[in-house]
Amino acid sequence: MFSQIIPEVYNNGEILSALFPFNHKFYRKFGYEVVPFENEYKLKPELLADYRTTAEGCKCKIKRWQTGESVGPFLEVYTSFASKFNLSAVRDEEMMLKHIKYEKEYIDRKFSYLFSYDGRAVAYLIFTDVFNPEAAVLKVEECAWTCREGFNAVLNFLSRFSADYGSITLPLPKGIDLLKIIRAPNAYDIENSECQHFMLRVVNAKKLLEKIRKPKDCDFTLKIEDEMIKENNVSLRVMNDCVEPVPEKDKCDIELNVRSLAQLASGCTSIDEAALRPDVTINGNEEMLKKTFVAKSIFVSEDF
Repeated sequence: MFSQIIPEVYNNGEILSALFPFNHKFYRKFGYEVVPFENEYKLKPELLADYRTTAEGCKCKIKRWQTGESVGPFLEVYTSFASKFNLSAVRDEEMMLKHIKYEKEYIDRKFSYLFSYDGRAVAYLIFTDVFNPEAAVLKVEECAWTCREGFNAVLNFLSRFSADYGSITLPLPKGIDLLKIIRAPNAYDIENSECQHFMLRVVNAKKLLEKIRKPKDCDFTLKIEDEMIKENNVSLRVMNDCVEPVPEKDKCDIELNVRSLAQLASGCTSIDEAALRPDVTINGNEEMLKKTFVAKSIFVSEDF
């Protein structure tokens, strides 16, 4: 199936393919590679006690969403938040509603709250109540904010559930490290695990390299290898305003497989990390490569 589908996707004009794998090794056979996109933190509500007195967080008004109400303010916050990240989806109101809605309130145990500051929506929080025989778990499905006031308001709100939940699971996009910014009496008690259940495949390498943000003085060459899409087996010169083929006989600044290119282009891997991979060879122009392929924040929010 994949031997037929992957070339067909190229012919359809797609640039990237993404999936949530059951097994990394299996999908690597078809050119996919792991893209860590999220950190999940597990903590007790009382560890957020310092945020109960945060002036900014306390000034926010909080309103719970009810079935039938508009999702417009949630979408506004999401759009502002997601635009800062790589791989984030462009949502419409129907997509936003799928994240918020519940079928039966006290069976689904799903709750969505909107936070407003000075009359404008600045954050939202979507969570579910997960049964645990020892103590219920507050599982955050998604949260987003537009400013520091919104971020503090979310933590302020979560801090107040110490009598209701034994723990909180809080997923945050790659690039926002809670342990670096949190004010907690003992941050050592916060558990952190990196989520790796997402993979990317480069479908059209030339188009991808044309799309990614590059330095104004960008100029380097790379040679790509792809076992399934013959058009991706090419040597290219990458400049700020164009990407063009170069003779195959010329030695390129970097030689790599489409798997490593997916990680570099998405921003989950730096050049220094990529250089440790067996399918990456750097022959020169390393400083320019480092300026082009830099670590970026990633937000993957849609399950499919």
